[in-house]
Amino acid sequence: MNRAAKPRTTYHWRISHPLHPAVPVNADTWEEAVAKAAALWGVPFAKVAAMCEAEQKTPMTVTTCPKCGREGFNNSDQDGWCDLCRKKWKAERERVRTVRRKYWYELPKYNGGR
Repeated sequence: MNRAAKPRTTYHWRISHPLHPAVPVNADTWEEAVAKAAALWGVPFAKVAAMCEAEQKTPMTVTTCPKCGREGFNNSDQDGWCDLCRKKWKAERERVRTVRRKYWYELPKYNGGR
């Protein structure tokens, strides 16, 4: 049976430990969040996993650019494009405008049929 892939949900975690400061990490699961926090603290995962607590768990919006397929960027615009695609599109649009402007200005002037 072919099942469709479940959309990935990424969370913003704030992991704390009695001996280490609380750190913010982005992960899909609690185990992954604790592993990333342990890596930030520079200690083995097995030594801190039992005493770690999740102070905060907030769902993140993972956006995917419809133009290039890149994901994981923060987008505040309505089109859903990443900044790189938007920048390329604006540069191309400006280039086309410049070419059209030059074309129309370089046409020979109409002198009324004389």
